[in-house]
Amino acid sequence: MMGMALLAYLPLDAADDTFQMEAIPLASQFAADTSLPAVQMVSVTIAAASSVTANPCIGGTRGCPDPTFGYASIPFPSAVLPAGSDAVVTWMFQDLSYSGPIQMTVAFIQNGVAVGEPSTSHSNPSVVAGDAYLVHFATAVPAQAAAGSAMVVVNVTYGDTITRASQEFTVSAAPPDASAPAIQMVSVTIAADSSGTVDPCISGEPGCPDPTPGYASIPLPAAVLPLNSGVTVTAMLQDLSYSGSIEMTVAFIQNGAVVGQSFHDGGIVLKAGSANLIAFDEGVPPQASPGPAMIVASINYGGNIARASQAFTLQ
Repeated sequence: MMGMALLAYLPLDAADDTFQMEAIPLASQFAADTSLPAVQMVSVTIAAASSVTANPCIGGTRGCPDPTFGYASIPFPSAVLPAGSDAVVTWMFQDLSYSGPIQMTVAFIQNGVAVGEPSTSHSNPSVVAGDAYLVHFATAVPAQAAAGSAMVVVNVTYGDTITRASQEFTVSAAPPDASAPAIQMVSVTIAADSSGTVDPCISGEPGCPDPTPGYASIPLPAAVLPLNSGVTVTAMLQDLSYSGSIEMTVAFIQNGAVVGQSFHDGGIVLKAGSANLIAFDEGVPPQASPGPAMIVASINYGGNIARASQAFTLQ
């Protein structure tokens, strides 16, 4: 579906501080390339604990309801959460060349300052070079959090190096919260071209193999992608109060500038009160060069902008 957007949507409807981690072998031609960062975070999402009806998991592994190997079955990320509410944070990272212990820390940030006490992994787990990891963690939005914009940040420390990723969300004042943005991007990921398997999807949609209500099935995000390769970009957003058309733009960024031609789709119509998944297949721009890069997805709705991004490496 080169250059074509795929849209799926669903209606929107006590923390134990426990990390759970699972891994699969990373089928990557870059696994032995020591010029690349040894460990790279590729995704972080946060969801209300009430929406987590099954453990987030990697498709095709034992006990995972999603049968699609190499996909991630995750609760659809939340755009708005009350202070003090239970939540589940899910993150994914790829280990290209490091074997040994890591430390994982989850922090809530407002106005550039940590709110509450950071939650730190207790088991000091070890990772193995050449594996991709999915971790989920039961926690709570700090009771001290003020109404307004916030961010959950996950740090993975290996040796003396830190890799991190984050998701923005809104701490609600009291429902219904008119101060929350009408549309919030909650995730964008980039992966090797998934055509020929299944489209990224929301469970319950026709053809979606993941049966878990309120979950999304997406290709495991990539830390490294080859130049001139095909990719699948998956964006998730929550529409709290806007009904109408939007314009979506997806751009590859290197050194602070857009590389190649941005993808535009102005024919998408959203309904207020829905969670939406938009996916499409594209190609890495031929003008791109080896090194750090970023995929940025933005949505213009009535002159307002919502955006999210994922960093990765081109090689």
